[in-house]
Amino acid sequence: MPANSLYNDVFISYSRKDSNFAHRIVDALQESGRESWVDWEGIPYSADWWHEIQAGIDSAAAFVFIISPDSLVSQVCNLEVEHARNNRKRIIPVLHHNPEGADKKLLPDIIHGWYGEDWQPVAEKNWEALKHLNWVFFREKDDFDKSFKALLEAADQDPEHLRYHTRLLVRAREWEANGRKPAYALRADDLHQAEIWLAAAGDKAPQPIPLHQEYITASRVVQADDDKRRRNLLQARVGLALAIALVALLGFVFLNLQNDQQTAANESLANSLATSNARGTQSAENLGQAQSLAWAAYAQERYQAEDTLLALSLALEANRIPNPPLLARDALAEIGYAISIRKILRGHTETVTSVAFSPDGGTALSASDEGTLILWDVASGEILRTLRGHTGGVYSVAFSPDGQTALSASHDTTLILWDVASGETLHTLRGHTNRVSSVAFSPDGRTALSGSWDGTLILWDVASGQPIRTLTGHTEIVTSVAFSPDGETVLSGSYDNTLILWDVASGQPLHTLTGHSDHVTSVAFSPDGGTALSGSADDTLILWDAASGEILRTLRGHISWVNSVAFSPDGETVLSGSYDNTLILWDMASGQPLRTLRGHAGWINSVAFSPDGAMALSASQDDTLILWDVATSGEALRTLHEHTDWVNSVAFSPDGQTVLSGSVDTTLILWDVASGEVLRTLRGHTDPVSSVAFSPDGGTALSGSWDNTLILWDVASGEALRTFTGHTSLVNSVAFSPDGATALSASGDNTLILWDVASGEIRRTLRGHTSEVLSVAFSPDGQTALSASDNSTLILWEVASGEALRTLHGHTNRVTSAMFSPDGQTALSGSWDGTLILWEVASGKVLRTLRGHTNRVTSAVFSPDGQMALSGSADTTLILWDVVSGKALHTLRGHTNRVTGVVFSPDGQTALSSSWDKTLILWPIRTKDELVAWVYANRAVEPLTCVQRALYNVTPLCDDAGNMPVLTPRPTVTAAP
Repeated sequence: MPANSLYNDVFISYSRKDSNFAHRIVDALQESGRESWVDWEGIPYSADWWHEIQAGIDSAAAFVFIISPDSLVSQVCNLEVEHARNNRKRIIPVLHHNPEGADKKLLPDIIHGWYGEDWQPVAEKNWEALKHLNWVFFREKDDFDKSFKALLEAADQDPEHLRYHTRLLVRAREWEANGRKPAYALRADDLHQAEIWLAAAGDKAPQPIPLHQEYITASRVVQADDDKRRRNLLQARVGLALAIALVALLGFVFLNLQNDQQTAANESLANSLATSNARGTQSAENLGQAQSLAWAAYAQERYQAEDTLLALSLALEANRIPNPPLLARDALAEIGYAISIRKILRGHTETVTSVAFSPDGGTALSASDEGTLILWDVASGEILRTLRGHTGGVYSVAFSPDGQTALSASHDTTLILWDVASGETLHTLRGHTNRVSSVAFSPDGRTALSGSWDGTLILWDVASGQPIRTLTGHTEIVTSVAFSPDGETVLSGSYDNTLILWDVASGQPLHTLTGHSDHVTSVAFSPDGGTALSGSADDTLILWDAASGEILRTLRGHISWVNSVAFSPDGETVLSGSYDNTLILWDMASGQPLRTLRGHAGWINSVAFSPDGAMALSASQDDTLILWDVATSGEALRTLHEHTDWVNSVAFSPDGQTVLSGSVDTTLILWDVASGEVLRTLRGHTDPVSSVAFSPDGGTALSGSWDNTLILWDVASGEALRTFTGHTSLVNSVAFSPDGATALSASGDNTLILWDVASGEIRRTLRGHTSEVLSVAFSPDGQTALSASDNSTLILWEVASGEALRTLHGHTNRVTSAMFSPDGQTALSGSWDGTLILWEVASGKVLRTLRGHTNRVTSAVFSPDGQMALSGSADTTLILWDVVSGKALHTLRGHTNRVTGVVFSPDGQTALSSSWDKTLILWPIRTKDELVAWVYANRAVEPLTCVQRALYNVTPLCDDAGNMPVLTPRPTVTAAP
């Protein structure tokens, strides 16, 4: 019988045939001081009985399911497991008797007709969930005490989270059962504790269910109503709105956010509120700033908790006022660029199992457990057509190479060939004796290949729909098949943990590839056919040499089954989807993850790249597809790849149409900004190129090198015009004077040299530094120069005399960068101490220290209007700064190694960076309005629900009937490129 307690440690679900074993578990739990809920009576099915069972599950911290052939086909057990799943209870599968063949057949003998309904789908979904959990083995051959200890450890993981999940669920059920009356809502400390728990839940298991959040949200509304009634009825409307903002801030504080930006938001909002209290009033403008800060902080918290869609919606709310705080814009930029979700495609009503792009990328096809296929318009995300014909779930789809036909594989053991234009069935292909799991077309489209749960592959003649050949060799389910690019071989993966490479002409195995320790779930060939890739239930991907079958690399990063893998069209990256609900984009050269894509609420079944490699599609158990941006995060305009070693320096031409880069590979490259194409490569140095600069008229360029020389180049021809020699150590930095007649260089020999550009002669050597000189810049009028040194100082020089005017002290480590503002009144420096300093040139005083980087600052520049500054760092990021306030506007992320150089385009709308990752990145400098428009145009923006609007105080709220308010249309302004 149920334990006599409101809350229990364990609910036990079991078949009556396993009663003796269940009694033994209960006795052991009791001896260990645990309370358990177990139904010994076998009461006949009734509504009251079922409510009692549900309450027992709700009130238990953990749900123990005793697995046996009998429990797996029991209606009651399956209903209990389903309720536990739906309420996200911690499920602990306990294996008592092996369910023979269940893993292979997915319970084909499940009992039908339970109380007039077909419960097989319920049982199969339960089994899918159970088989991916860690089982505790209590078979006859297992040591009971050892297994019981493992059971307790599983049940006791994160006990405080478990207990609160259970306690809050019981109270939420009570609230729901009593018509959601305010009397049953949480209040005061109970409400605050619930909000803290919800925010801290993160990725903890079990996750809160929607009812948890609805209950907390409704309680917050009730609490707010209570608070309002206690306020002075004559309080001004603005004061009331400010109090609501205070509630939002308190919620933010309770979330215990840790990062610097959120701390800044907290301080800014607290200051605003303190000022308001002192004055007794609050302007509408300041109120908007306060609310914006609160929404930005919540957006950051939700983003950190990987609730990305809600985070983006809150970040947009934070930016809806005309002049939002810097934190709000930064939150939108960080989240909007990073999440990569372009569209969410909804139309299926059950798990989406497979997805494929058409060869032209204009459409996509998806398959689902509900037995249908949907043809989608990729650009709009709209449904073009629904294809019906299978009598069971559809597991795999593929387009023919010409895109005119498609092939699908189904649980009903058949394949169907479809006419894409009409959606009509062309052929039904029969030959397999069990469900068909995977299909692929040959490169010429004349044959097709299928893999099945019957353990075989079949080659089909597409024109006739007849089998050509059956390939046998696997000893378990065949999960995935693929043709090589030349069509001469095929690859298959199986539950027998192996891959087999087959000869198409003979149907004979060429290689059996072994290396995975669990089921192989997905296989793919690289575009050149030289390598193959597999995903597995062992949580890894393996890259194979297709010719020899040898393992080239194992990719680790997922924390659960890898269900699907795909090569990008250029073969440089790979995408994988997993049971851990994430996709990972991998770099093939290094085998390292480039990006983890989060957004699905269920596991990923299938992934596919668009033909141009710019986008990807994923199909998920959450019934949706997501269209992703994978070529770039959206933050960067373009990444330039051509150098073969570290890129040390970059410069924009005066007209902004070209850029120049210098590299450790000893070359300079001139790039076309519009296309990103290489215009020419300049060769002449014999050691790394450290610095590059354009002349004011753009006709020539100057480079400095570790070979101790400078070279003057003709930009139009790429020819070296002149080599400047005079330094006795490496040249670190070069700069043209504003009139282009002279140039300055900084060197490891502790000196600067002023050069006559026309003759290449030395005009003057500037001595004063006692250590290596790392950076040099001319003032806008050309009369003074500024240099930065390894000994943590800068020197201001009079150019005409070569005299040192002033030494600037303030940094605590080597100064790597020095620059004048456009008006010449201030200067900017960056240092290995991780800071930037703004200096008053006339006095040499420190005006402001800018902090934000977590490693050495390597480069810093002013924007052309002097309003902003940009810095690059060894922490791999760039930071855009507001010069007046010294606040960080935005952090730009995209490089994978230290940033070595940064520069603005002449119009200030674009920035350029160089890095030790061998690339240059062009970045858009978007205004707030351009950023908002870009997000709406390029990201999936989900409207806030009524519950979310109430929880985060986003007005207008829904009406009492729960109807959404009429919202302002999305921005229609054209986003900056």
